[in-house]
Amino acid sequence: MTKKEKKSESAYDGILYDSQSKTWGFRVIRDGKDVRKKGYATKTEAKEARIAFLAKHKEEKNKGPDSDTNIKLKDVYKHYMEFGAVEKRPGTLRKQKSIWENHVGPAFGNRKMVSIGVGELKNYLIQLYYRGSPYNKFAKGYEYSYVEGFLKLFYLLWGYARRMLWISRNASNSVR
Repeated sequence: MTKKEKKSESAYDGILYDSQSKTWGFRVIRDGKDVRKKGYATKTEAKEARIAFLAKHKEEKNKGPDSDTNIKLKDVYKHYMEFGAVEKRPGTLRKQKSIWENHVGPAFGNRKMVSIGVGELKNYLIQLYYRGSPYNKFAKGYEYSYVEGFLKLFYLLWGYARRMLWISRNASNSVR
């Protein structure tokens, strides 16, 4: 096997050979970071270490509640506005606050997050697009880009609740 073939093989399986130190190592990209570990005597040791590293990282990433909490959507929104929205621009916060106060809060605010189903959210968005809401007395439907803002707010709130470990991965993924 030539040096060029060895290089292409190692790039494929994440295993590297360092010719200066004459040791094997591995490379993985996790959370946008290039992680390299070396110093293994054999290629097999490097592969096993890479597998163990990936397994450990997957385990850490999946940490969270085994079951969902009874948190209400309004509590997630309130916490997000107080602590999670500090880096958002004022215009974004104004739009999120308007959507929450005029539409989402009255419709879903007092409900537990786990009791809100994907089908219900989809029907709500369809209603907004074609018929409007009680806020505009169902006079006419809203523009697509406006309704898209609702969807973004739902994604944001479910994602925030997941990061805070208030809901399980299953509950979070059901909305996405």
